[in-house]
Order: sequence, then C-alpha cells, then structure tokens
Amino acid sequence: MPRKLGVPELTAFVLIPVVLPLVFGGQFESALVTGLVNLLLLGAVWLVVGFGVFSILRWIVARFMQLLGASLTLLVRALPLLLFFSLVTFFTNEYWQLFGQASDVTFYAGAGLFALITGIFLVVRLPGSVRDLERGSALDVPLQRRQRINVALVIFLAQALQIAFVGLAIWLFLWCSARCS
Repeated sequence: MPRKLGVPELTAFVLIPVVLPLVFGGQFESALVTGLVNLLLLGAVWLVVGFGVFSILRWIVARFMQLLGASLTLLVRALPLLLFFSLVTFFTNEYWQLFGQASDVTFYAGAGLFALITGIFLVVRLPGSVRDLERGSALDVPLQRRQRINVALVIFLAQALQIAFVGLAIWLFLWCSARCS
C-alpha cells in the first residue's frame, strides 16, 4: 500500500472505472454516473482527511464531558423562560388547534427550519470566535486560511453538540412533563 497518493493514482481511480463501461459495452450513461460518483467520493475523502474530521470528532466527544457543566448552566438559564412560555401557551385554544392539525411533514419542516436558523447563527458567529481565539493565543504567526477553517470547524461542532444537548434535555423535560400530566 503506498503511503502517499499522487495525481496519477487519483486520476486512475476516477478514469479507469469510467473507461471500462465505455470499452466493454458502450454504456455512456453508466460511465458518466461512475465518474461523477468517484469524483464526489474523492472530494468527500479529501475533505474528511484534509480537515481531520475524525480527530476533531474524537476531541469533541472527549471535550463534551467538560462542556457538560456549561450545558447544564445553559439549560438552567433556559428552563424558566421555557416554562413561562409553555405556561402561557398551554392554555390557549389556538395552540392546541395548531399542533392538532399539523402533519408530520409540517413538524419536520419546522424542526429543520429551526436547525437551519441555528446553523446560520453559529456560522455567522464563527469569524469573531476564531479572531478572539487567535488574539488570545500566544502565537507569533497568524493562522493560515486552512488552519482558520479547521479551528472554525472545531468551534462549530463543539457549539452544535452543546446546543443539541440542551435541546434534547429541554425536549426530554417537556416530554416527561406531558406524560406525567
């Protein structure tokens, strides 16, 4: 197994599976699909390996235990406000009509929209977080573009994991309170 892959090996990975259906059957459509899938696979592998996604995820899972305390603090801060709005909306007729008529598609579309807005909010805050981290470090040389993207990815995943934990805890609280009442 070679330790490093160069342009010839990667070109062979993409082109040989494309050429074979053309030569042995004239299957142009199959060759085109195979080529596109191989290019997408190569791009995905490049992104995962180039940014060290598995190392980042391993670090985030280890750091999650440290962030658990901060997440619990966020949960304690969010719970009174959530309880207030739940109490206010719980007794309104429109609230029950809205959720009584909503289909699964509407529910998942709303949840997806909420996740999208959360992701956009996190992405907008990333440049400032990376700058703050860079200013607070003892580095003599500023980070390169790729390093800044890697740091931003780590910050994004750590914050997204924390938000997911708080969201899951709030959902569990509301689910349990609905089951008990």
